[in-house]
Amino acid sequence: MNFFCKLRDLLYPRGLTCNGCGAELNDDERKYSLCKKCAGKIFDEGDVYFGERYARSLMIDGYPDVTARACFRYENVVRKYVIDYKDADKTYLCDYMALHLTELYERVGLSSDVVAYVPTSPKNRKRRGYDAMKIVAEAFAKRTGLPVCHDLFRKDGVDQNQISIDERGENVKNKFLFRDKIDGRVLLLDDVVTTGATAEECARSLLSHGAKEVSVLSFGMAGLKKDQ
Repeated sequence: MNFFCKLRDLLYPRGLTCNGCGAELNDDERKYSLCKKCAGKIFDEGDVYFGERYARSLMIDGYPDVTARACFRYENVVRKYVIDYKDADKTYLCDYMALHLTELYERVGLSSDVVAYVPTSPKNRKRRGYDAMKIVAEAFAKRTGLPVCHDLFRKDGVDQNQISIDERGENVKNKFLFRDKIDGRVLLLDDVVTTGATAEECARSLLSHGAKEVSVLSFGMAGLKKDQ
């Protein structure tokens, strides 16, 4: 995959077209690689991130609540962004996702010792040729200097997007396992938090293996009302 990514970067330099609609960018639009129209659909007016507006408490029996925060509401441009990254061979988008997540991490004022990520199922990893959030976490780690933990893994099963909202909690039970012990404050990265069931199971696994604290950051968050 690395060879083809490098070849694609040579043929199609990043930052020249919008990651949302493909329009040619001006110089002042290239940081996020989003044209003004697409940026206006995901950024709050007068502010870059919604901060605590996009936050949700995850309930994990026997442990303190875990807070999940997101950069954006999962809709429109953000939804296309995630789908393009995972299923349209646009792996270069991992760098921009990592940029947004890093800025949210710094803005909220989190302090973590290690970064983990929601792992892709073996079936999807084989289909795509890569673990989607692994390479986002590695790009995030380069920006923050945090070490990456690769010990969280996922059993194969039915994908969450193939079942109803009500079935998702049961579907991920005991699907996320941890290979070793972990210590300190863990930051868990995900692409989208919908019901929170996946993030809860991952956080539960991390906490049960020694994590002192778990915080969750995701690129998008679904199920939010317009006034949230």
